Amino acid sequence: MSYNNGKWRETKEQLNGLDNMWLIMADHTDFNPACAATYTFKGKLDIDTLKESYAKMADRFPRYKQKLVDLNDIWKGASFIDDPDFNIDLHTKSIRLTSKSGRHTVGRDELDEYVGHFIAQPWDLSRPLWESTIIENYEDEAGAHSAMVTRGHHSLTDGQGFVLSQMSVTSFGPKLEKMMADGQKSLQKLKSGTRAPSSLHPSLKPLDRFTGQWWMTIALATIYWSLWSLAMCIDLYWSVIQAVQSVAFWFFTFWRVTTVTPHYSGERVKEREFSTSTPFAMKDIKLLQKAFSGVRPGSIFDHIRGQKRHDRDWYRHVTLNDVVCAVISDVIAQEIAEKKPDPGIYNAFVRSVNRYLPNPVGIFIPISIREAGDWTMKNLSTGALAYLPSSYTEGKPRPDSLYDRIHATRRRLKVLKHSLLPRFNYWLNHRVGAVPILWPSPLSLVTPYGDSPLQRVTRLCLDTVMTSFCAIVTNVPGPSKERLEMCGQEVIRWTALPPQAGKGTLGIGIISYAGDLYISVSADKVKGGEGVARRLTDKFERRWREYLEAANKVIKN
Repeated sequence: MSYNNGKWRETKEQLNGLDNMWLIMADHTDFNPACAATYTFKGKLDIDTLKESYAKMADRFPRYKQKLVDLNDIWKGASFIDDPDFNIDLHTKSIRLTSKSGRHTVGRDELDEYVGHFIAQPWDLSRPLWESTIIENYEDEAGAHSAMVTRGHHSLTDGQGFVLSQMSVTSFGPKLEKMMADGQKSLQKLKSGTRAPSSLHPSLKPLDRFTGQWWMTIALATIYWSLWSLAMCIDLYWSVIQAVQSVAFWFFTFWRVTTVTPHYSGERVKEREFSTSTPFAMKDIKLLQKAFSGVRPGSIFDHIRGQKRHDRDWYRHVTLNDVVCAVISDVIAQEIAEKKPDPGIYNAFVRSVNRYLPNPVGIFIPISIREAGDWTMKNLSTGALAYLPSSYTEGKPRPDSLYDRIHATRRRLKVLKHSLLPRFNYWLNHRVGAVPILWPSPLSLVTPYGDSPLQRVTRLCLDTVMTSFCAIVTNVPGPSKERLEMCGQEVIRWTALPPQAGKGTLGIGIISYAGDLYISVSADKVKGGEGVARRLTDKFERRWREYLEAANKVIKN
């Protein structure tokens, strides 16, 4: 409710196209738009303290205490209104899990099983779309004595929006606010030409005394907007490359995608699996970057550079995402190769074709377009498909083959980083999706006589698109250097998880926290493929160690 002219009035906020898209997709496909996070705490998290903290969060971010209305309107999207019956007790609870070993406490196995059940639950659209559960009797070898699982509907906001709102009620909140405000001011000064020249490059420090003078402001603003225009021209080039690559790869692969779970007929299973890896040290990622950036190990250029070959090099510099996505591609390819062959004539045909044709691992990567300083609880992200090379072979890989694999992944991801198509896709969904009859119109034309043939064809097309890749992979930025406190308790581990797409696909979340990196995986719980989420995280850990061994060889040699 809002107070205006002496009266309380109902606050109503219509969803933008992307927010509304998640509702349409969930209503007409087997997609569950659940974003989730898990936390483990050094001490016992108190339910009353959590309620008090989350009540403050809901005051700052009203969508946490709002519900949806106008869900079936074909001329406009749904809207959020304040829920007069909002009760935080309905969204937070504290439970004790039953141990499989008969102990009073539970560990990783029980927590993972509960999270899989938690994220698979259907949504009650008549109340605010989030919930959190404390696991009172959780303990692990890292020193945790309680845990919490939370999830939110994707129509509330994107993954980054969830993380920002959650961090606002932690000990990191004040520091985050300052960082966001400073980032916003810095960007504004850069655009207006009022930033100190030394902030662009240290060699320009002698010019700092002219900061604010009209001629310096004009010069810096001209440089910024000229570089921006040049970058747009370059991005247009990469947009064409992405369009050609995406269309070619999609038509080349959508009909022969092999999932990590067994193939089965009928409706999608309701249950899910979940697993989180052990932490990977950020210093190890820097080691991998140092070893595999620049020229190829063992090449003539490597020998020419000599002692300088391991310097940080802008040329062919690999990022965290390049390395992690290369490992993910290897792990998915390995799991598929070790899976029992799916029965059926068509699956046998696909296997025979895949022996001769390239079979890249398709992943959907969300891309944030949220500007510095933007705390908005909305979906300010888009995304695109990346087709990563899958050349997994048994045994420990050679450093030169790993270099080739990582840089092949880097080149595929580079197209996404520079392309304007994801932004155009966001703009299109933002505009058209707000009017459901325009997108996807056959799904919006619901009749009292049941599904029309056009609706069934449209659903088939949507299901085909949502099963044309293996996983949704998202990297959510967290407080990477220090542990934070929530409700007075130190957070030991923090994980984030995106939703899965279609039948048989994976949800893979990456988050950096307190000097470590965590990988989380969710998958369909299919008979004959039980334990796939844990197998994937275990394979990731083993493959990571193999990458580190190869990197150490490169550094030593």
